[in-house]
Amino acid sequence: MKRSAVLIALAVAACGPSVKSVLVEPARVTLDSKGASVELKAVARDDKGQAIDPTRVKVAWSSAAPQTASVDAVGVLVAQRSGETTVTASIGEVKGTAPVVVSIPVSISVSALSSDARPGDTVLLKVTVVDDTGKPVTVPRTITWTSSDAGVARVADGKVEAIGPGSATITAATGALKGVATVTVRIPDFAKLSLTPAKTQTVKKGDKLTFKVAALDKKGQKVGGVPVAWKSSDPRVATVSSDGVVTAAKKGSTKITASSSGKSTTVGVTVTEAASKSKSKAKPPAKKKK
Repeated sequence: MKRSAVLIALAVAACGPSVKSVLVEPARVTLDSKGASVELKAVARDDKGQAIDPTRVKVAWSSAAPQTASVDAVGVLVAQRSGETTVTASIGEVKGTAPVVVSIPVSISVSALSSDARPGDTVLLKVTVVDDTGKPVTVPRTITWTSSDAGVARVADGKVEAIGPGSATITAATGALKGVATVTVRIPDFAKLSLTPAKTQTVKKGDKLTFKVAALDKKGQKVGGVPVAWKSSDPRVATVSSDGVVTAAKKGSTKITASSSGKSTTVGVTVTEAASKSKSKAKPPAKKKK
């Protein structure tokens, strides 16, 4: 009787724990380079949903498309070429699966909706990464943007800000791959510059005065996208900032000039001494004689 009980216990133990479900971790895998790998884990659970000690179960791994991503006996998945597959972890008759996407980029290209811009314009760039099957890469990737001349154009996240005249090469890079596009910034044609106020201004020492400048065509219509340089003929008397703000420094006269593309306009500024802020002290009343 005792012998029979022992044999029954051994037979039950040989069958191992009762596995009701198998989960593969991570639940979804993306690989973006040939030879990239990830170690998969099979989590077995019993009929109560409790995790089973992995040393008590034997897992068989397989890939539906090993030419895309292969998996070895211990669950190490390796990317072979771009495509999709499903990896399966089997414990007896119970299986768990996880989808796998392999996207190996081989080229990157950049295109602009418009290659010409005016200073102040924004140009949107489109970047396309293609895998080894000729399909656009579906795996999210980090793109690094650079400009060959930040004085002509600046770039961030595929948006180019036109700064000044000239041409700049915009580069998008991901890993060792690079794609380029050329953006040319041109100053639009205009007939003249106009300053407001247009007549000589008189200010006191320490005061500030803002000039506005406009580029006009032959019909007197405003032309946008014209960068202007400012200059004071005597900065000791008054200085002028890059946005036309004049600061009076000392008594005297100077000329403020706005120029662009060989055209300029000038207005005079006269600085006077600031009014004295001192107040005269009242005299004490005279004493009466006795």
